[in-house]
Amino acid sequence: MQHVLKIFLVIFLGCASSWWLQQRFHLSAILCSAVLGLTASLLPKKFNTKSLHYSSLIYLGSFIAMSSHLILPGVLHLLLASAIATAITIWSSSVCSGLGGRLGSIAFIASLILWWGGKIW
Repeated sequence: MQHVLKIFLVIFLGCASSWWLQQRFHLSAILCSAVLGLTASLLPKKFNTKSLHYSSLIYLGSFIAMSSHLILPGVLHLLLASAIATAITIWSSSVCSGLGGRLGSIAFIASLILWWGGKIW
């Protein structure tokens, strides 16, 4: 359970940070994601474990924040998207290990599920 919570918090940190940069400084989503990805890659290796790579989870969160502000208008939506991405990340870690495009796919699926959920409600 503690492992799942760490994954969720790191993804949310990346998502909220990128979203905040976009909102506060009116920067493009691509630039914010790139800055956050570069910053995350500079984290010391001691933060990464064999099963948990914080830099890639932060980058995943920044991918989620690249969604339109119509899909992610506030913090609640960021929390929900991060929770969905956490569930997909845990599920796909054994199924899709080592495949390219995994982070972008997870971010897209999480945003799509959130958008569909908004259409249903």
